[in-house]
Amino acid sequence: MFQDIPSGNPPAYPYLEGWRARIVQARQRGSFTSQDEYCVSHWNLCAVGEAKAKYPEVNYEGNGLPREMDLRTLGGVFTYQVRENYFDGCEQTIADIENAIAHLRRAPVER
Repeated sequence: MFQDIPSGNPPAYPYLEGWRARIVQARQRGSFTSQDEYCVSHWNLCAVGEAKAKYPEVNYEGNGLPREMDLRTLGGVFTYQVRENYFDGCEQTIADIENAIAHLRRAPVER
């Protein structure tokens, strides 16, 4: 399960609290909402989109599509997991996205 991070103290390590909260709420309800399913289907609204908004130094196309294939793949996996209400998989994929963002933030950016 996720660690609680006090609000007002953002971690230095990438942390996607918006989608993490959605996963917790979906697990409690037993499913994701239709709004969650809509958002996960759009690059600018999915977990990768949340990362883009918080960490814009990572390279993205104009439509929010990440240039890095690892993030594209993770975004696709996450979409499938949300649609299937696979909560454990969603939690792992969010952590994988955060790890990928952390790695990309340390790596030189190609433009």
